[in-house]
Amino acid sequence: MSAHPPKWFDAAMRDGLGRTALVCSFAPAEDVAAEVFDQWIDDLWPGRDWDQSQDTPRIAEAFRRLRIGRKDWPTPNEFATTIASIPRKKSNAPALPAPAKRGNSSFVDAIFDDLARHLHPARKTEKSNDVLDQNAE
Repeated sequence: MSAHPPKWFDAAMRDGLGRTALVCSFAPAEDVAAEVFDQWIDDLWPGRDWDQSQDTPRIAEAFRRLRIGRKDWPTPNEFATTIASIPRKKSNAPALPAPAKRGNSSFVDAIFDDLARHLHPARKTEKSNDVLDQNAE
């Protein structure tokens, strides 16, 4: 994770902070709001596994919950606690098949041996030549 937050995180946080500042008492004054927002972002970005597709909606929901659950300006710690209570959505992507292991097939073994022979010409294997020749027929 980089030391500087990406634009998506910065934008999501500034949007949530700005909306929250409109409705909460003791929000930062307009002349210092940018510095306060910067501090929140600097405090919350490092040390967490942020993901744009998963966390952009979670950030918005955390700020929404803070706005409806309180009257005063929240702290970064309250935001961190609130977002932690919002689960990430489980991926609908199908699980990837397990990678092929050596020994499952003589043809696959031969391919690996042939690749090794090309990468290391001094190494020759008789098995790879026989199996590749058989499968070529």
